Amino acid sequence: MTGITAHLLLFSFLILIQSFILNDFGFFDVLLVWILFYFTTENFKIRILILTLIAGYIKDATSGGVFG
Repeated sequence: MTGITAHLLLFSFLILIQSFILNDFGFFDVLLVWILFYFTTENFKIRILILTLIAGYIKDATSGGVFG
């Protein structure tokens, strides 16, 4: 459970960094790098799916655009 909480905090931090700092430099999606790294290191693939869906929902919710 600690691993899931740590990854939730990590991608929340990545969303903040991307939204406030890296957006001016043209970086499109920092979470994609995190998802690919997590996919290669994690054994339970369903956990990756759940965390990716949560990360996408939070990213869509914090942006000013339409969901999806």
